[in-house]
Amino acid sequence: MFSPFRLLMLAVLAFGVYMGFYAVPAAGPGPAAFDPAVVARHEAAAWQAGRQRQDWPAFISSTLYQRELHRLSWFRAAQSGFALSRVLVQIPHMTMRYDRLLPNLEEIARVERDWRNVDFDAQWVARKQLNWLSFARNPRPAQGDGERVISEMSEELGARFGLRPDQTYGAAQGRAQAVSLVLAREDPDWDFVTGLLQGGYESLRSMLDRAAAPPY
Repeated sequence: MFSPFRLLMLAVLAFGVYMGFYAVPAAGPGPAAFDPAVVARHEAAAWQAGRQRQDWPAFISSTLYQRELHRLSWFRAAQSGFALSRVLVQIPHMTMRYDRLLPNLEEIARVERDWRNVDFDAQWVARKQLNWLSFARNPRPAQGDGERVISEMSEELGARFGLRPDQTYGAAQGRAQAVSLVLAREDPDWDFVTGLLQGGYESLRSMLDRAAAPPY
């Protein structure tokens, strides 16, 4: 028979496994359950750490960002956060061969798709994300690159959240401007970047709420 101490240790271990693999943020797993201000704050912190090549802070902020936005368990948030942090640490300092980021982007998309049990092509979504990242990072931007960032991001967000690209266009506008500032040569105003990101996520959550509302 197990002693009371061993039973307590088994209970603690079981609770740790539950918290790590299954528990989701208190607001629930719904696609519109995230807080736009919290998501924006974590994403801005992750980008800032990435620009400064700070691997550990980038990983922590990326994990918190993924957990809040996609309502992941801690384990899945850390899994996707690790892949995301590798992207954010590299992309601000790249000028070519952006395809090296694709495996990490595909890993992020697969984790989100499998956790939420939704149907989208993870490779296609990752390619769309890589497209807008490369357009935003282009050190010699061409005419129309800004609109391409918004367009590709709209399609990526739409696929991830089950919306049409026209429904995610408003969210992509704010995020595209924020990312372009982050990937520019000069260090951006991080409060302004955070505000742009928050506006984008408020638009996204509004569209998700509308899509989930019952028809009259």
